[in-house]
Order: sequence, then structure tokens, then C-alpha cells
Amino acid sequence: MGKVSLILRVVLVTLVALLLLCQNVFAFSRGMMRMAVASPSPLLDAVNAIKNKQMTATELMRSTLEKIEETDGHVGAFLSVFGEDALRKAEEVDSKLAAGDPEWAAKPLLGLPVAVKDNLCVAGKPTTAASKVLEGYLPTYTAEAVARLEAAGAIVVGKVNLDEFAMGASTETSAYRLTRNPRALGHVPGGSSGGSAAAVAAGAVLAALGSDTGGSIRQPAAFCGAVGLKPGYGRVPRHGLLAYTSSTDVVGPLTATVKDAAALLQVLAGPAPDKDATSAAAPVPDYLAGLGEAGPRPLEGTRVGVIQEAENCAPEVAAAFKEAVATLEGLGAAVAPVSFPRLSEQCTAYYVNAFSEASANLARFDGIRYGLASKRTDTARGSMLNTRAGFGDEVKQRIILGTFALSAGYSDAFYKKAMDTRTLLAEEVKEAFKKVDILLCPTSPTLAYEVGAYAAKGASGYQDDVFTVPANLAGLPALSVPCAVAPGGLPIGLQFIGDVLREDLVLKTGYHFEQATKIYEKLQLDPALSGNTAVPENAVIGVPEKPVFTYEWGVEIPEEKKAAASAAKETLKSALPAERVQIGYIDVAENSVAIEVVSETFAGKTAAERAAAVAAALGPAATGLAAAELYATTAREKFVAGVQRALPNAQVFGPDAQSSQSEE
Repeated sequence: MGKVSLILRVVLVTLVALLLLCQNVFAFSRGMMRMAVASPSPLLDAVNAIKNKQMTATELMRSTLEKIEETDGHVGAFLSVFGEDALRKAEEVDSKLAAGDPEWAAKPLLGLPVAVKDNLCVAGKPTTAASKVLEGYLPTYTAEAVARLEAAGAIVVGKVNLDEFAMGASTETSAYRLTRNPRALGHVPGGSSGGSAAAVAAGAVLAALGSDTGGSIRQPAAFCGAVGLKPGYGRVPRHGLLAYTSSTDVVGPLTATVKDAAALLQVLAGPAPDKDATSAAAPVPDYLAGLGEAGPRPLEGTRVGVIQEAENCAPEVAAAFKEAVATLEGLGAAVAPVSFPRLSEQCTAYYVNAFSEASANLARFDGIRYGLASKRTDTARGSMLNTRAGFGDEVKQRIILGTFALSAGYSDAFYKKAMDTRTLLAEEVKEAFKKVDILLCPTSPTLAYEVGAYAAKGASGYQDDVFTVPANLAGLPALSVPCAVAPGGLPIGLQFIGDVLREDLVLKTGYHFEQATKIYEKLQLDPALSGNTAVPENAVIGVPEKPVFTYEWGVEIPEEKKAAASAAKETLKSALPAERVQIGYIDVAENSVAIEVVSETFAGKTAAERAAAVAAALGPAATGLAAAELYATTAREKFVAGVQRALPNAQVFGPDAQSSQSEE
């Protein structure tokens, strides 16, 4: 009996172990589906799970592609997705691990899906900078920062949206699509790295690359509740980054937590003298080890300078900042005021500098070397006008102003004066860091703008960059960490600025603040993404007979397809007293779209009656949409299942829809 009992116990222990293993696989492969982050390092958790064979790289990649498919119809973060290529690379990772290849097992980011801002080159993949000028451009080389991630085992899953040529603060100047804030879909994600921040915040990827010229990593991170690190100038090579302002452009990571940002910087940092003459030849510290251990007062001895001129903020931002300062004091930091009397002038100086460099950098897009080929014309002026037609209004405005600032007779009054102001800032910063180790201020004086609000502000919106541009002008590392959640769910960011190439201290200070507050556990997605709030009972989903919104892997959405979807939406908005009409769900693999319509007129009606109402309202207005019956002819059952997964309480109509979901 004793032997039988022992055998039973061994069997029981084995079964429990297998159950735990299955739970781990499920937890990791579906980890990005959670509404809030529950770990100090979800990125490293995923990589370690692959290495420990708790899940495969292929499982993580499939989960990532599913998440993109489920969220991107709402968020609009991606311009291109490389599904087949990414899955092939994930399978290669699994094959190498199964073969016991030690070189692959040692890669620090093994199997990690990452998104890349679309102003960073990836060989053979579309790189547009969100501009029509570069539509169809396929680089022959890969940016150094991207190549370093790939060498560390990461897999590029897609390219994400941005303001055109990184010129903007809302990602609304993109020539291709609108990106929305995953925390509140009626708001923008910030910019210019809005697609990167939105993809991370939505849980589509655990990490993304962005670029920061005057706050373009940190401000979207603050708006979306992500962590955004702007390395010091030269710490990460700029090779392969489409230039906007060469003297301030940097490449950096956006992640869910500070520890994950440190893990990415460990791979990204280091000189590349053969590719980028401005890269710093300084030693790269161990950023992960430098975070230190948790304790009651982990920042004892750290001197934090609170920028006194960091004022005129939204009330929610001011209150959150005051509380953050108190938290840092509680962690042992010695807090003292620091003054930068010319802070507001720095913003003006930055934009004169940025516009001037942009006018020079974008001169190459002349239709001869790069950009749109000129239409046939008899004059040089006509050729110039034709080739510049691909630029959006914001880019044209910045080029014109920059050219004016550099023109004869005006460069002393504008550009030289801006450079003098930049020199004064460098001197002020040098003096400040004799007294403190870290400078502290809000990342942005405002919460995330409502869609359309930033454009309405015009040039006055430039002043909202007042807290971020000094770090760029002085070449300093800076980190944005979520510090609070405002009523309505919008995140608020706190900015840590360090001395030259002191990313290690910036990360350490930000990490201990993050672990003391754990704001990442409190952040929520918009109800349309999180499933927190059920879809109203009067919602109806129409499934088109023919594809109207093409979103193939690695293929940009054709304008005529987008126009068809938009026409359908606008027609329904005007024909029905609808509370909401939007693209509700996109089946990327099957090239189909669902249009979600929420209207009181559907209350109490069957699915068939709702279908008839929508079909009658739609009529022949949108090419590609059937007027009488809306349904997917290709893999309809799979598509309907996807709709129901994304919007579980919605009625799906079309022929035989009852086989998947019965009428009310």
C-alpha cells in the first residue's frame, strides 16, 4: 500500500505541475490581453517564458497578431503588419531553441515582438514617415537601432503611425490614418510617436521604437500611460532614422514599465562610428543592474531638483505633480527647487532650430533624388510645386518658416538668436547639475487632447512642448513615467531628466518611483477595447459582402478602400439617429470589416429588422457594400466569431447569421 500511495502522490504532483505549466503558457500567450500590467517587467517575463519553454515564440507571436487584429480597428496604430514574416521568424526561434543552440538561447530579447515607428528604415519593408512623399518606398538597409533589436532576438511585427515626418504632437498630421488613444478613443495618443505609444498602451506589443526630437517619445508616453525613454544625444545611433532635426533627433524605446525600457536600452546603446559619427563613444553601463533593489528609502542620497517654472498646467497635472514630489521625498530623495528663468524662451528657440534644420533635411525630397517624381512641366517652379505636393500642410509650413529663418538678412535675427539661447540653456543645465542629480517636472502641462483639438490650437500648441524641449536642446536623457490617472481615465506623466549620458540614474529614479506607486496596475483601456463595459443591447454589426477596408499584412490601406468605408459611415450617420457609427472590427487575415452602429431605433428589433434598417439607410452610397444584405462571403463563420469575441453583446446580421447567433 505504501508503494501505491507513493506512486499516486508522484502522479498527483506531476499532474499539478502540468496544470501549472498549462496555466503559465496560457497566462503568457494571452498576457497582452489584460487591461492592466501586473508585473514590473512583462517584457522580460515573456522572453524568459520562451527561454524556459513555458511557451513558444510562435505562440507569443500569434497572440500578438490576434491582439493587433482585435484592437487596431479602434486604435489605428499600425501602418503595416508583417504577419507571415514575423511568424516565420518566430518559428525559427523555436527551432533553434529546440535544437539547443546556445547562441540563440543567450539572446536577451529572444522571440519578442516589437513595433517600429515608420520613420526608421527596415530593409524591404514600407517606410513612409507617414507621408505621401515616400509612398511605396522600400529601403535597402535597416536602421542600426532596429538591427540591434533583431540581433538580440526581437522580431519586428509591423511599422506604426506617426505625425508626418515626425512633425506634430498628436499623430493627426499622418497622411494615412488617424491614431486614437487606447485609454480614451475620443482623444489622441500624442505625437509624433503616437503609433508607438498607442500600440504599447493597447497591449498589442510589449515594446516599440520611437524617435524624439522635442518630446516625441515622452509626450505620447505620458498621454497613453506608457513609459517613454529619450536617451541622451549620441547614446543610440541615428543611422537609418529619417532626419527631421539632426542636432536633436534620438531613437528610444516605449514600453509598459521602466525595467522593460532599461532592457531595451541595454541592447540599443553603444557607438556605431562607421554608421553614425554623432554616436557617443562612452562605455555602456549595466542598466538593469543599476536599477538597484527595492527598499524603504531606495533613493536615499539622490538629489532631485524641482523645476520652479514648471507651472501653468492643467489642474489634474499640477495636483499629480505635487503628489509625485511628496512620493519621491518619502523614498529618501532630497528635493530642492531649481530655477530655469528662460524656460519659456527655450520652446521658441527649439522651434526656430527645428524648422531650420527641417528645411535643409527635407530638401532632398525633390522628386529627383527622393520623393515624388515630378509631373512633366516646362519650368523649374512647376517642377518644384509638383514634387512638393506630397507634403502635408504642417510639413510645408515648417519648411517655409525654416527656410525663412535661414534666409539672407534674417538668419542673425532668428537662427543665430535661437542658437545663442540654446547655449545659455546648456550653461544653466551645467550649473543645475552641480547641485542636483535629477531634474523633475511634468512631462506635459496638459492631458491628452481630444481628437481635433490640437490642430485647432494652431501655432499656440507648440508651447505645450515647454517641458520636453530643454532635454533635446541640451542633449540630455529624459524619462516619462505614469504618475497618476485623471478622472475619465487619462494618464498623467512625470518627467525625470538626467545629466549627460546618465540614463542609468534616470532609469533608477524612475523605477523606484514606479514601483512605489504602481500606476501601471491602475491604468485601464477604453471600454470598447477592454471589454469592461458591455456593448449596448441596441448595437448591430453589419458585415460587408465585399471587402471595403483592406488591411493586409505589410500592405498599406488603399485610399479607395478607406474612402468606401468612410462613405458608408457618413451615410449611416446622416440617415440614422445613431449614437455611434464606427469601424467596429477588422478581420485582417480575411480582409473584411464590420461597421458598428448603435442607435435607439434598433431597440426591441430582431437582427433581421436591424439589418433591413441599415441596408435601407446605406443604399448605394458606398462602393463595395451590398445594399440589401451585408455579410462576409469569405470565411464568414470565422469572421462572425471574431466580431462576437470583440463585441460579445452585438447582434451580427446577414444571411444565415442565426447559425452563429440567434435573434433576440
